[in-house]
Amino acid sequence: MTVPTEPAHLALRRYARETHHHAHPHHQVVLPLAGTLEMDVDGRGGDVTGDCAAVIPRGRPHGFAGSGDNAFLILDITAPPSPGNGREFWQAAAEQPFVRFDASLHGLCRFMAERIGPDGLGGVRSEVTGSMIVETLARGLDTVPAALPRPLARAIRFMESHCSEALTVAAIAREAGVGTSRLFTLFDTHFGTSPGRYLARQRLHHARWLLETTRRPLAEIALASGYADQSTFTRAFRRETGMPPAAYRRRHGGRR
Repeated sequence: MTVPTEPAHLALRRYARETHHHAHPHHQVVLPLAGTLEMDVDGRGGDVTGDCAAVIPRGRPHGFAGSGDNAFLILDITAPPSPGNGREFWQAAAEQPFVRFDASLHGLCRFMAERIGPDGLGGVRSEVTGSMIVETLARGLDTVPAALPRPLARAIRFMESHCSEALTVAAIAREAGVGTSRLFTLFDTHFGTSPGRYLARQRLHHARWLLETTRRPLAEIALASGYADQSTFTRAFRRETGMPPAAYRRRHGGRR
């Protein structure tokens, strides 16, 4: 395990399905970019996915296991950022390690993820970003706990592990153990979107991961990500990222 030597350090990480446990001498925030990370922080369980982050004060034992194709933005802090919520934030996180956040933080995470190299990112940029992340999450600590309802967590895991298949909302609801209207309500309440749009986003995450980490043909990536053919995939990918898959691969392939 690498111990950060700067006040704040950002990194991109992916996690295997095997469960691991450890503790570290620095504070840490785990923010979801794609997929799910099942965690247990000092006896409190939760899923880092969608709009739910994990805040781990220094020295707290925690276990974790990835689910599906996943990616997370990791913020390591050797001292609480300043100005900000400082000691109070980490004390509150010890009681509530899973925190919901809003769409603005999603945008910041994706912006920073595009700028982080293989060795991560330190310096002033990571300190400023760290302060923004802590201040945003502190608002979540003041409101509601972030553990996702079990049916919603089951639905997300099912979608992630079957994103290459032609899933229906009815099949997802069946797997989650709820009716379709209840499933729509859960996704709207927690993510502000529908199950279908969430699945489309997961398919794009999966396709991006394959473009970044493999040399598989585009037609094969399209099918593996749940698209009917390469043309459908290319249109959806361009609409989301502003560039075709081949151009995205040239820019980002082999980076991770």
